[in-house]
Amino acid sequence: MLQWPLYCYRHTSMDIKKSGGLPLPQPESLPATGKSVAIPRPEISPAAPPAQPPWQSGQILQALILKVTPAQILLNIQGIQARAARPPALTLQAGDRLQLEVLKNTNPLQLKLLELQPAASTIVNRALRTSLPRQQALPPLLANIEYLSRHPAATNLLDRPVRSTLQQLYYQLPTVASLRQPQALKQALELSGPFLENHLHTTQQTPSLNLQQDLRVNLLRLATQLQHYIAREAGQVRPTRQQPQPPTSSNAPRPQTESVPVSHHPVLPPISTGHPGQPTVAANLTQASPLRAAEQLLQQTEGVLARLHIHQLHHLKSEEAGRPAWSMELPVRSEQGINLFDIRIHREPPFPVPWSNEDAQHKQPQAEPRWSVRLAFDLEGLGPVQAVIALQQEQISVHFHAQENQTSVLFNEYADMLGSRLRQAGLEVATIDCRQGQPEPAAGINGAPILDEQA
Repeated sequence: MLQWPLYCYRHTSMDIKKSGGLPLPQPESLPATGKSVAIPRPEISPAAPPAQPPWQSGQILQALILKVTPAQILLNIQGIQARAARPPALTLQAGDRLQLEVLKNTNPLQLKLLELQPAASTIVNRALRTSLPRQQALPPLLANIEYLSRHPAATNLLDRPVRSTLQQLYYQLPTVASLRQPQALKQALELSGPFLENHLHTTQQTPSLNLQQDLRVNLLRLATQLQHYIAREAGQVRPTRQQPQPPTSSNAPRPQTESVPVSHHPVLPPISTGHPGQPTVAANLTQASPLRAAEQLLQQTEGVLARLHIHQLHHLKSEEAGRPAWSMELPVRSEQGINLFDIRIHREPPFPVPWSNEDAQHKQPQAEPRWSVRLAFDLEGLGPVQAVIALQQEQISVHFHAQENQTSVLFNEYADMLGSRLRQAGLEVATIDCRQGQPEPAAGINGAPILDEQA
């Protein structure tokens, strides 16, 4: 049991105990259960008599670490500041949050440490709370970008700077043909948006990457152009008189109340592994006025930027949990439209036994990590498909899961061809198959919430 003497600035003494609470994020730094840790008791000024805080036994308290020194920590427990000897068995820093339970309302007050939430988790959760309500799915925005970039009827819908930015974004998307080359696929993933800040930080180490082709850069550029355009157009239609005047004719333009077709495409969780991919949708700006089209497009662009931010936060949370994972959504341009490929890459525990036969047991160390790639897409003629690809050392296993039975049959017909090409690439193929239905969720991903509401 970890005894933690704590003293309020109101000169109230307490003992914080780690006893039967939830496991801390870094259990390896904790002492063994049942052992005591002796901590020097700091001196208390006898200038004032002890005061008892207004807390009851069994009450759950939230505490914030304000300051950490080599000898002590400063806490804020629901408005009451307290100081305590710094426990050597815990790694603490300013900004960490503690959940405490009042064991005994005595003097000294006895508290039990239930949970420690590092400061990094608190920052990530706050960012998630901001981005989750704003995020929007990519297919509606991609459909409008393609329409405004290619359709002749959209030539005069927006001004030249906006159309130029739209076309630059559209034609810099990777194509199906380009992704057949491994290096091009790697570059497309790196430029899919979530890795922009990392590339800016290490720009000298990745000179081959043209960050002007990064999806997030192009979306930020598009948002800026749309904001300028909306400001100019709104200024032109704003009434010049101080008193509002009703329109003189039913045909008078009313851009602020014009209806725009609303997309009913669902906004799927950006870091869930249970969804079957996002299908292509139709553009919804074909009947809108220029101003309303720009406003709708700006809203979609900002929603997609928030979604990219969530992918970045997902990576931070996975690193914090000790299981690195990357999530991204890769738009791919084709003559039929812009298809979206949802990609999840994460590390899983190694297989306890070799995949093939007993002869390979000595060739494959048990400690080697296993990497898993989950790919979801919804292409015309195939329907929703998910692929689960596992790689351990040089051995690979591929499992497709198709919603449509005819797609499952088609994939199984070409399984031998895929296996042959993987062997030509130097890999040992364990399994390739396609089944109808949904794959099993990845361990440790679906079981964890995107956002901890208790934080």
